Amino acid sequence: MLVNMYLRAAIYVAVICLCSVLSGGLCFAETPEDQQHDEILLQTLRKKIEAIPEDERLQKGVEVLESNVEEFRTDSFKQRVQYSIGELNAKLGKHEKARDSLGKAASESNSMLGQLSAERLIDQLTEEGRYNDAIEKAIVLRQDARTDDDYASLTHRAAIAAVNEGHTAQAIDLAIGLAEKQRSERAYSILRTISSLCKAHGDRGSYTKGNDWLSENSGEFALSPDFLGSIALDKEVEGDLEGSIAIRKEIIKRYPESRDVASNMLSIAQMNYALGQKDEAREYLKRVLESDSSEGYKQLAKQSLDVIEGRRESMSKSSPVLLSNHLRLWLVAISVLIFAMIAMCVAWNYYVRYKAS
Repeated sequence: MLVNMYLRAAIYVAVICLCSVLSGGLCFAETPEDQQHDEILLQTLRKKIEAIPEDERLQKGVEVLESNVEEFRTDSFKQRVQYSIGELNAKLGKHEKARDSLGKAASESNSMLGQLSAERLIDQLTEEGRYNDAIEKAIVLRQDARTDDDYASLTHRAAIAAVNEGHTAQAIDLAIGLAEKQRSERAYSILRTISSLCKAHGDRGSYTKGNDWLSENSGEFALSPDFLGSIALDKEVEGDLEGSIAIRKEIIKRYPESRDVASNMLSIAQMNYALGQKDEAREYLKRVLESDSSEGYKQLAKQSLDVIEGRRESMSKSSPVLLSNHLRLWLVAISVLIFAMIAMCVAWNYYVRYKAS
């Protein structure tokens, strides 16, 4: 009896839906007739806009589209027209109208054009300096993202807007949240970009937080050696030699056939020596000599090993980056000294001439 009751209810709902469809109350799909109507209308409007004098075409063309957008029967064509209206109004500097049209086009977030409209809307808000609105809109729109790439794109835009607004802590949290959610190389790349932006805006705490997350999680996922190498270089520049060593060891472990293995081994040896860890430095230099790397790398390894074994005078205890910084300081000092000597000579010359006169 209970089954019969549910069956009657299902039939009743089906009949109601069928009647609604037949009466035009519901529309589950765009009909070929509606699509043909919209295609003809779009062609008519295009010809009408092309007939407008070129110097007035942009302004009046938008007006033509705005006055006819509701004549389209299908959502897909309405979306295309709304996107066009938004782009044209943006060119005319009518920001409010542009945002309104792009927002309507973005509401169809299950389509590719909907995603493009959403991204363009966030960019428009950012260009206007309305960063908080951009953040809020991006976070809302990403909930309906079709793919992981779409979600990442909107999160990236939200994080950039947050940095521009000075909310660097929020930006790094958005980027880390994305990395934790997707565990993809693109998400890690976005996190590294946002970390660098935080550093450029003076927030070293957020920069360190982002880079620490990357270094702690890089071993769990297959990242490219170039990507990991860039993180290692950042660590080295910051003076975190142990952190850089750990990442370079991970690169060697994950990519033993990489062309950069010998280079990473030499860097590890150099930093180990700088940290006073001669045995570890010696081990990696010997591994370079035993590898099938180029003769150039082997020659560098042999020279460095000679220094450790006392067969050469010294080996710099600074990393290559620190060494280059010291070299710059010396060059600046020498340049200042030369400039001072030239200035003294010129002054003495004027003094002698003054006395002679």
